[in-house]
Amino acid sequence: MPFTDPIVPNPLPTAFALNSTSANTLYENAVDLAAGVYTVTFTMGGTVNIDFYSGNNYLGNFSGTTGQQYNLSTAATNIKYWTSNSGTFVLTLAALLPPAPITGTLYTYTFTQTISLVADGYCVVVGGGANGGSGSGTLGSGYSGGSGGITGGRITLTGNTLVTVGGIGGTTTLGSYSATGASGQTGGSPNGVNGLAGGGFNGAGLATSSAATITGFSFLTLGSTGSGGNANGNPGGGSGIGTGGTGNNGGGSGGNASGYGAGGGSGGGSGNPGGLGTPGVCYIVV
Repeated sequence: MPFTDPIVPNPLPTAFALNSTSANTLYENAVDLAAGVYTVTFTMGGTVNIDFYSGNNYLGNFSGTTGQQYNLSTAATNIKYWTSNSGTFVLTLAALLPPAPITGTLYTYTFTQTISLVADGYCVVVGGGANGGSGSGTLGSGYSGGSGGITGGRITLTGNTLVTVGGIGGTTTLGSYSATGASGQTGGSPNGVNGLAGGGFNGAGLATSSAATITGFSFLTLGSTGSGGNANGNPGGGSGIGTGGTGNNGGGSGGNASGYGAGGGSGGGSGNPGGLGTPGVCYIVV
């Protein structure tokens, strides 16, 4: 029966042998050199000089004796070289260089508008957070407001892309992405965090943050936003995008949320209002 070959060949050439027929004569060769660390070896003695090019763009120069290495930061398509003695030298790929992180431009949209950018990029869409609930009884707290939904991923901007940014409890949309706003204690969809139920003077503790890392796009980590707190002096969750308001069950108003997509803190005591949530936001990185 036939067997499958388990060896997967390296898709990149790992070594190039180049000949210098005469010393101190300039030669040129087409090559296909990936960005990486190359070792230059030869037995002819003396020195080798190599100018690396990508088309007509000069990339850099190696000049040295056998066994030395050169970091080629950009792929090369051709080289020019000369040697102090005639003979053959070998360029061997020792290691591929790691890709450089992309530092894109971040755009923040806080109100509904048509985006004039033409680009391929990535987005994070956040719905509005909800207000906290009013207090009840002498020292009881209301619920804390939920955080808005949060989603995102790839986006193609065509120069007339509409972004709709939700207010407090409102839905934010961009293309096919939609993050609903929180409704009272209930967090928005997807990925929103529910607020906490009302409690007594020593009621429930801190609210938790909603994650701003979008499934499948872990580099879209701009921070988090969270629901409000509902115990006396307990803050809400979230940082970077928004933070829930501080809860109150000691006879005062709840704290307002800050940033975007966060829920208000609970009000404490009869008739004391909960804190305000914050509207949604849309981030785009290109």
